[in-house]
Amino acid sequence: MKSIIFVSLLIIICVCNSSSHSSSSTRSDSDSSNSNDDHINVFLIAHSHCDVGWLETYNQYYTENVTHILTNVMPYLIKDPSKRFVWAEIVYFERWWNEQTALMQSAVRGLVDGGQIEFVGGGFAQNDEALTHYEAILNQNTLGHQFLLSTFGVKPQVGWQIDPFGPSTMTAQLFKLMGFKGHIINRLDMRIKNIYNNSTGIVTIEGSGEMITNRSFEFTWYPSPNYDTYQDDFSIFTHVLDNHYSPPSWCYPNATDPSTNICTGYDFEYGGDMNPAINESNIAERADTLMLIIRTRASYYRHNNLLLPFGNDFRYQDPGQMFDNMDLLIEYINANASYGATLQYATVSEYFAAVDQSVPDPQEVFPVLQGGHDYYTYTMCLTPDYQNFNTCVNYWAGYYTSYPLLKQTIRQSDYLLRSAEVLFSIGTAVYNADHNIIDEQKCYDIINMHRNISSILTHHDALPGTARTVVREDYMNMLEQAQNDTYSILPQIVGQIMANTSVELGYMDMSSGALASLADGQLLVVTVTNNLAWNRVEYLALESGTIQNYAVFDYNLNPVVSQVIQSVGGPTNWTLYFEVNVPAIGASSYFIVGVDSNVLTTKDRKRIGQVVGLQDPDNIILSHRSYPINGKEKQLSSLIVGNNVYNLQFQVNNGNGGLLELVGYEDLVEGGVTIPLHQHLVDNNASQVFTVFNQTSQASGTGAQESDYILIENKVAVGWDREIVMRFDTTAIDNNQTFYSNNGLEAMKREYSVKFNDTHPWSMVSGNYFPVINMAMIQDLLNELVILNRQSMGGSSQSPGSLEVMLIRRSNYTQPSIGQKMNDTSTVTIAHRILFGRKTTRDIIRTPHSIVHENPVLPLVALVETGQSMYNYSHSHRVYYEPLSTGQQFPANLHLLTLAREWLNSPAVLLRLVNIYEVGQSSEYSQPSSVAVSSLFGQSFNISNVDQTTASGNSIIAPQIDLPLVVTLNPIEIKTFMLDFQSIVNNNSNSNIDDIQQQQQKVDQIQIDKDIYLFKIN
Repeated sequence: MKSIIFVSLLIIICVCNSSSHSSSSTRSDSDSSNSNDDHINVFLIAHSHCDVGWLETYNQYYTENVTHILTNVMPYLIKDPSKRFVWAEIVYFERWWNEQTALMQSAVRGLVDGGQIEFVGGGFAQNDEALTHYEAILNQNTLGHQFLLSTFGVKPQVGWQIDPFGPSTMTAQLFKLMGFKGHIINRLDMRIKNIYNNSTGIVTIEGSGEMITNRSFEFTWYPSPNYDTYQDDFSIFTHVLDNHYSPPSWCYPNATDPSTNICTGYDFEYGGDMNPAINESNIAERADTLMLIIRTRASYYRHNNLLLPFGNDFRYQDPGQMFDNMDLLIEYINANASYGATLQYATVSEYFAAVDQSVPDPQEVFPVLQGGHDYYTYTMCLTPDYQNFNTCVNYWAGYYTSYPLLKQTIRQSDYLLRSAEVLFSIGTAVYNADHNIIDEQKCYDIINMHRNISSILTHHDALPGTARTVVREDYMNMLEQAQNDTYSILPQIVGQIMANTSVELGYMDMSSGALASLADGQLLVVTVTNNLAWNRVEYLALESGTIQNYAVFDYNLNPVVSQVIQSVGGPTNWTLYFEVNVPAIGASSYFIVGVDSNVLTTKDRKRIGQVVGLQDPDNIILSHRSYPINGKEKQLSSLIVGNNVYNLQFQVNNGNGGLLELVGYEDLVEGGVTIPLHQHLVDNNASQVFTVFNQTSQASGTGAQESDYILIENKVAVGWDREIVMRFDTTAIDNNQTFYSNNGLEAMKREYSVKFNDTHPWSMVSGNYFPVINMAMIQDLLNELVILNRQSMGGSSQSPGSLEVMLIRRSNYTQPSIGQKMNDTSTVTIAHRILFGRKTTRDIIRTPHSIVHENPVLPLVALVETGQSMYNYSHSHRVYYEPLSTGQQFPANLHLLTLAREWLNSPAVLLRLVNIYEVGQSSEYSQPSSVAVSSLFGQSFNISNVDQTTASGNSIIAPQIDLPLVVTLNPIEIKTFMLDFQSIVNNNSNSNIDDIQQQQQKVDQIQIDKDIYLFKIN
């Protein structure tokens, strides 16, 4: 519990108490059998909320706090079978478990078997919900669930998301797919959970406290409108903590100073005057007060059971303080029939079981929440804010964007982990009797550590950036180590995959600088890997450093048109672009030769031809050299640049420093209609680069074509109390200030609104900001504008026809919860794909573009040994690896979400598939779709022993599925399988190599028409 919350609780409990009688009298008794005269069953949930980094680092928390909690709690549970304890963060528990003696492990197994310890949630961390990619949520829960299954044979049944800053439909949806029966959430807009009136010391808020008035703290949640169209009951029973996750407390106005409160509570370990220990002289009074709290809070529910959290942040380091004092109260109250209550230590599952027993027909009793509704933006209402700013409302929208470099690094790390998982699964299944260079133990250990770190970074104080500076720095160090280690194993994995009669042992990642130092006539092989199950045709960008000329050849030794562009960063920063064709979850190799000459003479061609092994030296194309267009330096008044799909129109804005700004979009597909589209940065402490790509020589199998989108890269840094926003405005879209963000998979409708009549200017802005995981969009019946990002941020539509995302922010305000300012001094470059045009076409391509944008191809490079030609290299190594059947790929609407070898000593892999289109998104693709998995992989791999499982792979839904495996998925549906995945035979042949000499094309048959336009705006 963050310290700032503690202040608010002192107010809010008082609010609830003062309004308990009125809320009770206005509730609908027909929905419940509960009344203040009924006997109440109180379920005390002993727990310790252990942040995986916040005020201290993960390692500090473990060594200084968590080890004491777990070690000290166990004797109390062993001694008293009536006691219970729930635990959520498996990253801590697994580490502690591995340090225990066999005797202690045996005792803990007995406690788990006996139901005294329950694992709630069961992931490595309580993941942030607003910003975390659903793939990362799945992965971190899979790690925790697999540990619990293999160690204790248990499967978590309830979600326990008590501290993330707002609940998402995606987390609830994934928990349903993991087989959860119930879900606990906490942080909602406080004006929903609490009644505010003059007696609280805060102005009356009309309409506040609806969950008290309607007794709707529990409901049946249908989190996905897509699943609702084809599943009868895709719901999860959800309980909202009515008063945070801390022990009960009671506050009332101070008679001598009504602006302050007097409080008493039961957080015995925290101690102090507010939480006195129980003794003979005070037990009657303390029991009366506790029962007053219990009866008040029980009136909020529609049955006679009350879940009462009895824990807090890192509690139970001294469990005697908590258990011994509460034992006295339990005994006293249970022995006094006049209290009309029974108190017991319980697990969350025991509470839900009691609710099930007391409510025979939940559909008739509990309200239903459906239609894709979530609870953003989370809001607090605090007395200090009201005193300082004349509004108590504090919208938690800034963390959507805070510390963008951290958010970017986390997403990049997850992409790298995904690539490594796919390559490792394939590489270790590729049998090659002559070349087996993968150190499987080392690779597995590094990938598994990367999984652990990725899971830690899903924590609700990690990705949001709400931890202290030293903790964020520790997170960054973890990420750097994970990425460096993973990059270190990729050369051997890719070397194994591409081995033929020889194996490439010299692979390096692009940070090696091999391209920049390539000498005249020196040959570099670039092996491009693809972690998506679609064939990809797109432009590859390789940083080349200083100015250099190159000639590029593909895996068939055909020349490839290339372009070197001077980057905006300066005269010594150049980038080489060329088109690559990479098979689904496969790899293809390209050859780059350094050329000193600016113009190739006959002598040059002969010299280079001998080096690379070309029979026809005319078959060399020198890279085309381009320079960025800097509108301000060239004093341009306007500029038009485009491709075969669109033209972009720019004009100088003299009111903005004479910078070029986007003012129009000419849609060449729709007959050259120019659509007004204005884009600018709010606060210009930034540079902006637009890149326009021409169409590729053939269509990409992803459905995301290079000529569809505008690439905008914003390099930003910010001063104190400033924010930088990228905003688009167009009169072509009448969106009524409604926009769509997404939960990672589904579009969420966000309507601009005034909440609880709060028209304070700050509230109108921040209250209408929402999390954007990878997509923000405005649309009407005709047109659509889409911003795609590969890191989380905040977005909004603050006026009609407007769409904006916040890139970076910095605040001089000291955050009470961490005692620090949000002092972000980083400089970060953030890349966006922009799609604009007709809604019918943009709806079809926006999802595949988002997936491609988040998962770029991954190149590795190696210097070809001196004296070895491309031709010889191509015959001794694979240069085109196609693991799926020749020319095949997954259907356009089905995405290979996961291919991961979870265990080292097993041929089993975890396979997840998802239909990426929503219901109604596309008439062609928003349909059930099937993929013949066995057939697609059948050319190289044998698939056997297939079980369909829950999303985290810990329960079998359908055992031993008939083969060949064919999977059908409805829109947005995710399915998970465990299956054995092994190579059929070793295939040393290279496709399309034997006829290389015949396939080479003449240089005069290729036109340099693939220019990439790159220019600086400001």
